[in-house]
Amino acid sequence: MGILDYMSQKYTDAKGFVTGAVKTSKEAAVSAKDITTKALNPPRENWINNDRRSFDVNKYRIDQYSYPLDLMTPQYGGNYAIFYINVSDASRLALTEETVELDSKTEARMRGSLVANAKKLTDTFEGVISSANKAMPDAVGKIDIEAIKNAVPFNARSQRRLRTAVALHIPNQLSVRYATQWGESDTATAQALMSAGSSGVNAVGAALSGNAAAAKKNLTDTMATGAEAGFANMMNKVPGKEAISGATGLASNPKKEQTFQGVDFRKFAFDYQFYPRDEFEAQNVLNIIHQFKLHMHPEFKSELNYVWIYPSEFDIIYYTGGTENLNLHKHTSCVLESMSVNYTPNGNFSVFANGMPTQINLTLEFRELQLASKETIGLTPGGL
Repeated sequence: MGILDYMSQKYTDAKGFVTGAVKTSKEAAVSAKDITTKALNPPRENWINNDRRSFDVNKYRIDQYSYPLDLMTPQYGGNYAIFYINVSDASRLALTEETVELDSKTEARMRGSLVANAKKLTDTFEGVISSANKAMPDAVGKIDIEAIKNAVPFNARSQRRLRTAVALHIPNQLSVRYATQWGESDTATAQALMSAGSSGVNAVGAALSGNAAAAKKNLTDTMATGAEAGFANMMNKVPGKEAISGATGLASNPKKEQTFQGVDFRKFAFDYQFYPRDEFEAQNVLNIIHQFKLHMHPEFKSELNYVWIYPSEFDIIYYTGGTENLNLHKHTSCVLESMSVNYTPNGNFSVFANGMPTQINLTLEFRELQLASKETIGLTPGGL
């Protein structure tokens, strides 16, 4: 290669790198503009979709994971709960188990905003590496994006839905709790500043308009507010403040107010009593318990055992007559926090001929991943 060819190649490489960097900068600027627009504007009409969803018996496999075995017959009135299982893309189960594609319109999930933002971060990361690869000379080699993603916990919590789902009857005790957080806040200092500031502004306005009497009154109010608020603040901080208060008969008023602190993540529990009628139904019970036990736990990302892959997530939907029961509450995607299995609920150990217990009690405690809000509760019944 001649010197001119070499210089031309270097110029092309440098141009490609600059072009890629400029493109990435423009994309970042557009993203920042979008974020600013969203922060300054009121939210769009993004209320929850309360359309009824149907259970697709051909899409999901529940025959070995249902209790009772005849759950789908008219005997139970068509009322049941389906526990859909979602595993991480990084999980080995995503490769060994059969998965299904979700319909974005009828099977949209609610997992919180962090997951969506993490996906954007991953896309940006891949875009930067792709631009760098285009600019690098072939002799240098390319950056292996997949190798980096495999070496670093960087999968944005993307998941796949398993074809296997658990079908159970509606528990005998079904309830849900909503809670918001409120707390006391001392507002004396803030109120003093607002009051003094208002009086001060009025004093300046009156002075400029030539109203000396009004200006004097507002100035006096400002000084009085500052003096009393300062005295109250001093009483809160000086040593022996209780003794001073008792001696003077005066106490500072912190001007407490109730302020909104946030929303609690909903938690709920299901209690099931399994009485398998034969060994076939007993095997289904074991399969169900195993699925919950397996998917509530994490797995290691590699054989080095330094990094966990998150446990699976569940989507729980109540059905009646084959369609979603909108007379009950919805759930966001959730995780199984704890699970209790009691093989001797009656105080004695009773088994079938193969050793399978004749009664098992199961308690499942879930926590939702997205906070409730007016948007997720919806304008009509059928939301959270």
